[in-house]
Amino acid sequence: MSADPVAADEFVLRRIHKNMVQAGPPPIVSYLGFRPTPDDTNGLSVYREIHIAALDVAASGRKPGEYYVARLRIADLAALGLSVVVDEQAHGPPGHALIPELSFDACQQNQTHCRQIQIRLAALACSAVVVMPEK
Repeated sequence: MSADPVAADEFVLRRIHKNMVQAGPPPIVSYLGFRPTPDDTNGLSVYREIHIAALDVAASGRKPGEYYVARLRIADLAALGLSVVVDEQAHGPPGHALIPELSFDACQQNQTHCRQIQIRLAALACSAVVVMPEK
């Protein structure tokens, strides 16, 4: 299990559907790749790299082969005022975690702030793509 606390020197992996990215090089990630859906009640999903490989994150989505995966530093997230908390799921891939500040409700309550954070995350992701979708 990966219930150990998230360390400041870790990386997380964010799965982003190809519809949210303009193919590169370099790929241009839209802020929409970091926008929570109504299902994201507790926060935006990420995966801790110390527990799962980027290729496995890409393969674990509803549409394998259609994802980019960006590798983001916890320190960069913290600099944006974001935290990452463990959210291990019994029937999902290992290393699942959440960014609680980007829950659906939090973003509905403060849309302007969340949009600014999402834009900054997308900019970070543009230079941090480690997996590209199959053609």
